[in-house]
Amino acid sequence: MTPTLDHLLAPDIDRQWSDGFILALRLRGVPGHLIGEALAEANDHVRVSGRTAHDVFGPADDYARTLSLPPGRTQSRGRLAASVIPSVLGVAGCALVLWTIRATRAGGEHLITMGALVSTAVILCSLIVFGLAASWFLEQAVHANKALIFVACVVWMALVLAPVWFLRDTIGALPLWTGVGAGVLLLLVSSGMYVTVTAIGDPLTPPVPPADGARLGTLTSTRWIRITLALIFPLVTAILGALFLLV
Repeated sequence: MTPTLDHLLAPDIDRQWSDGFILALRLRGVPGHLIGEALAEANDHVRVSGRTAHDVFGPADDYARTLSLPPGRTQSRGRLAASVIPSVLGVAGCALVLWTIRATRAGGEHLITMGALVSTAVILCSLIVFGLAASWFLEQAVHANKALIFVACVVWMALVLAPVWFLRDTIGALPLWTGVGAGVLLLLVSSGMYVTVTAIGDPLTPPVPPADGARLGTLTSTRWIRITLALIFPLVTAILGALFLLV
């Protein structure tokens, strides 16, 4: 049986503890090769002591905080843009197609309101901010009070929906095929960027190269991750578009 990443780096450590340890270091932005070294070192201590990782080091989160591991280099602007732009284009394309179909379904051209533009701007800005500070947001999601997270989500939804409800002044109109065509073009560009540009992951690596036949992790390729990401926005658009036409 081909060894997986967990067996390769920490065969003597409980899976739940190692997952918590890896997550805590990931949230701090520690590179994969340093996490691999730290996990392998922890496994050595566990194997020698004959005790569990929790008995030796305590909770995984607490132990991770005691390690002086530096975060990875700050991503370049180009790489950050490559990570965020596909999502921004996907949201914009999906919204444009759905709004055009809904407006045409009601009769006439797609009326562009001030509220729709403001709501779209809120969503796009949210994506950009999340892309630039993803680690901080994920850490809050893991450790923050769940009630506060719920309140934050409600406030965000209110910021998205309130402009559509209150700012109804029309500032322009789009014919059906112009709106749909522009939206589809944005979706195609978004999917193409997911497949060809977006960087996927920072894999954990062991301090010593694995023997022939061993594989680093349960994913042998990021190809299917890229394809899945590329299909998300088109599929959501198609499903919601069909519902708009049927209802």
